Amino acid sequence: MVNPMSGRIDVLFGDIATALHSVPGARALYAFGSIPNGTYDEFSDLDLTLVTEDFDSSLAQRHQCLGRLRPVLLDWCIEVTESSWAGTILLSGTSPYQKVDIGIVKIERELDWSCRPDCLKIWNQPSGSGLIPDGGTPSRPAYEPAVGSVEHFLVGHMLGVTRYLKARKRGRTFTSWRFAQALAEAVLATVYTSSIGVPLLARKLTTSEYADLDRHLPGDRAAMYFEHLCHADEYRMDESVRFFVSQLLSHLASAQDTSTGLDIVVKTLESFVTIELGSLRRKISG
Repeated sequence: MVNPMSGRIDVLFGDIATALHSVPGARALYAFGSIPNGTYDEFSDLDLTLVTEDFDSSLAQRHQCLGRLRPVLLDWCIEVTESSWAGTILLSGTSPYQKVDIGIVKIERELDWSCRPDCLKIWNQPSGSGLIPDGGTPSRPAYEPAVGSVEHFLVGHMLGVTRYLKARKRGRTFTSWRFAQALAEAVLATVYTSSIGVPLLARKLTTSEYADLDRHLPGDRAAMYFEHLCHADEYRMDESVRFFVSQLLSHLASAQDTSTGLDIVVKTLESFVTIELGSLRRKISG
């Protein structure tokens, strides 16, 4: 097996790559992004594509196989088609920085991935090798918010805060600003849907929709949101993110999904964001 990383992330990467050997139908595993190009650091996530000859079985058993390594806390679907699935997986006990962005694709589509310049084949195995070893099932099912639901939208943006934190930790101010702005726009879209009484809009608001928000949002609330749109320096940008994360959490608290899985995911991400923003504040103060 190719082992391109060193240290703690190396161990996690190797363990995940090994666990994926047992996915039914698994034929090959590819890595992308910072792993092949050697730019990974302590904040890097893992970008993987699993090639399978049994798409349905691979998709159905992905949690059971990864769960033998660590319980799957969250499985956030990015997209699914007849020949591919992609999602973000967060394993219990691992940092959200090291979330796993993984795709599962039918073997007929392997060439689509293997010819990419940032691609590295980690392993391949013969037909019929991917079989789940004997053992129990995961003690707690992964939380999977339904695509298109309010929970999917809000949890997705909580995951997105890790991109802001990574950029800040890496000293990339303009990249940080871009992610801070995206978070604010997502929250305002949520505020719009609740204020106007329209279905969820999983996108940026249009100019006319912002005009509706101006007409319907009370002046004191509008002023509160507008006050936190200031990104004049890194401290105020961090405080903006802190405020808009609190707004995301407030919307999640009022969501209809009251499952234990959502509660655990929210607490995990909330704790992570609070700690990381706190470390940035101490760095600025010190």
